[in-house]
Amino acid sequence: MTIKCLWLISKSQFREKFNMTELVNSLLSNNIMVIIGILLASLLVYSILKRLLKIIIFFLIMLTVYTAYMVYSGQEVPGSTQKYIEDSGEKIDSLKKGGETLYKIMDSLKQTEKPGD
Repeated sequence: MTIKCLWLISKSQFREKFNMTELVNSLLSNNIMVIIGILLASLLVYSILKRLLKIIIFFLIMLTVYTAYMVYSGQEVPGSTQKYIEDSGEKIDSLKKGGETLYKIMDSLKQTEKPGD
C-alpha cells in the first residue's frame, strides 16, 4: 500500500487534482460559500483597520505627551503653527500668480488660433 504525499506528485497531477477554475466556479455557484467569503473578508478588513486605528491613536497620544513636555519645560515646540500658516500664505500667492500666467497663455493661444479651424 503506497501513500502519495502532495510534494511527491508531479505538476500535471497537481493541476489535475487542484484545478483552480473549477474550485472558484464551485465556490461562486454556492451562495452560502459566497456569503461566508464576504464575511471573512470583511472581518479581515475590520481587524486590519482596528489595528491601524490603535497605532494611530498611540502615536497621537505620544505626540501630545511630547508637546506637553516641551511646553512644560519651556522649550519651543518645533514647527510652530504660525510658521506653517505663513508658508501656506506664500504658496497660495505663488499659485495665484501661476493661475494668472496660465490664463494669459490660454488667452494668447485663443488669439493665435485661425478663425477657420
